[in-house]
Amino acid sequence: MDQKVEQTLPMDERETYEASLISANNGIRSLPCIITGYPVLKNKLEFKRPGKAANKDDWNKFLMAVKVTHGADLQDVMKFIGGWCGATPNPSYSFQ
Repeated sequence: MDQKVEQTLPMDERETYEASLISANNGIRSLPCIITGYPVLKNKLEFKRPGKAANKDDWNKFLMAVKVTHGADLQDVMKFIGGWCGATPNPSYSFQ
């Protein structure tokens, strides 16, 4: 076993493990991104349904994948998100 491997977890601006929804410093709970599950800390996109949000960068990457692939599977995911979250934060996008 390699003893020289650094045994640390990636931290965010809260000085907390980057995937933790609860800040280690103050116990404040962040909303999970509906795309990644990671906490939404800044550049938040909020949906109609309370408690549903996405990191803007992750949402935009997902939207780009949907638009580029034209896959039925991703279209189904978009429809699910629309129903689960109330509406998507990009009203110009069509589910067709």
